Amino acid sequence: RVPGGFITAEVRSVNSRFLELKIGLPREYQALEPDLRKRVSQWQERGRVDIAIRRDAIEEKSRSVEVDLSLARESVKAWKRLQKSLGLPGEIDLALLRRTTPDVVRLRENAVPAKSEEAALRKALDQALKAHDRERRREGTHLAADMRGRLQALEKLRRQMQQIAAEMAPIFQKRMEKRLRKILGTQTPE
Repeated sequence: RVPGGFITAEVRSVNSRFLELKIGLPREYQALEPDLRKRVSQWQERGRVDIAIRRDAIEEKSRSVEVDLSLARESVKAWKRLQKSLGLPGEIDLALLRRTTPDVVRLRENAVPAKSEEAALRKALDQALKAHDRERRREGTHLAADMRGRLQALEKLRRQMQQIAAEMAPIFQKRMEKRLRKILGTQTPE
């Protein structure tokens, strides 16, 4: 938790030969990316790793409406000059101003200085990396057990095939001798 909201870090990865790291950060944290890359590479040596970091606001005060009065004044002056120069009728009002100069009134996100939240961001990332590592280990344990089971099944099949091969050798030898007698006549092969 940070003042006005909270920071969430999410880690996803798939196996890969090399470390491919993709970090999605809010704009106010972009300067921290090299440090975060270094932090992640201490946990993960290889694989394609996607990190998503979000800052979610819980207070309504995280946004405000901003009015650019100087732009509005200049725009109204320009429309009046155009109206006077061309002798055009009509009113210059808010509707005209809103349609032609949309940047006069704009919504602004109030960004909290990133410096005050660096420790919280690192903590969220570390927690996500630890949870991801626990999940990888749990998955690895299950995969190892599955592989051992498959290996045992293959070993059992190998032994069965060896036994069948030993039993089939004399049968094939007799068949071969019978065919050779038929081909060669009554002579017995040596």
